[in-house]
Amino acid sequence: MNIVTINHLNAALRQIAEAMSAKGIIEPSPEIDFKQSRVTGWLHAAGKIGGRNCVDFYGDDASKVAATMLAYVEALKSVEEEKVLAWQRSLGALIDDGASLDLPDEVMAGLRTSSKAMTENLITKQKDS
Repeated sequence: MNIVTINHLNAALRQIAEAMSAKGIIEPSPEIDFKQSRVTGWLHAAGKIGGRNCVDFYGDDASKVAATMLAYVEALKSVEEEKVLAWQRSLGALIDDGASLDLPDEVMAGLRTSSKAMTENLITKQKDS
């Protein structure tokens, strides 16, 4: 991205918003602001962005700030991946609770098998990407 004109800026913001939408982020609203030789970028949305409500970026060059914003969005997990990870964390907490209660192996075995299968599936998926 080489931002020289307002049209370049609008195109960069549109590209960032499209990338946010592709990740499942609802109502993306990226912004770039210029004040006293400082460039500030924000990622806003109706929902969370990588677990946060707003993400900010700073620099002295709009092209670099926009590129950093886009790279951040592209590195995010999709909403579906976040849901799976949240479920897996909940399952892990449930297994920890069961272990602390010293529940019998026949109760815990199914949970441990599910957790192991999910972990293996995620590792395999990451290797394939």
